[in-house]
Amino acid sequence: MSVLARTGRVARPRHRRAGVDVAPAQPLLVVAGCHGGAGATTVATLLQPAIDIGVVADWPRYAATRGFAGRPLVLVARGTVQAVTVAGRVTAAANAAQVHPAGLVVVADGPLPEPRGVTQRLRLLAAHTPVYRLPYVTRWRYVTDPLHGGIPAPLAAAATAARSALNAEGDIHP
Repeated sequence: MSVLARTGRVARPRHRRAGVDVAPAQPLLVVAGCHGGAGATTVATLLQPAIDIGVVADWPRYAATRGFAGRPLVLVARGTVQAVTVAGRVTAAANAAQVHPAGLVVVADGPLPEPRGVTQRLRLLAAHTPVYRLPYVTRWRYVTDPLHGGIPAPLAAAATAARSALNAEGDIHP
C-alpha cells in the first residue's frame, strides 16, 4: 500500500544530494475551471503544488498576468456532454489568446460509464490538449470535506499519473 493510499497525502519523491534528502522541484500548476462546479479546487489540491484560479472569462487578460507566465495551465471540467462542450470552447478561447493549456482534467460525474457524447468530444479535444480523467468517488457525496480521511486508491493513481504527465509535458504558456 502506498503512502498516498494510507495517509491521503501525496508522497513527494526524494533524491539524495550531499547526504541530504531533497524534494525535486515540481512546477506550480495553475488550475482553472471551465465552468462552475467543475471540481477545480479539489483537482488543485490533488495536483499540488497548484493554485486554483476559478473560472477564467478573459483569456487575453489572463495571458497578460505576469504571475501566471511560465506556469503550466490545467483546465478542469465535469464529465458531462454540456461541460465537455464548454471545455472545448474554453480551450479554443485560451488558444486564441496564445495560452496553451498543458492539459484538461475531466472529473467523472457519476459511477456509470462515461456517456458516448463525452467520449467523442474528448477524443476531438485530445487532438489539441492532453486529456486526463479522474474517477468518481461515491463517498464524497456524503462528507463535508472530501479530502479528509484519505484519497481512494483509484483516484490517487489517476491524480499521480496526471501530475507526472503534466510535469513531463512541459507545455508552458508565455
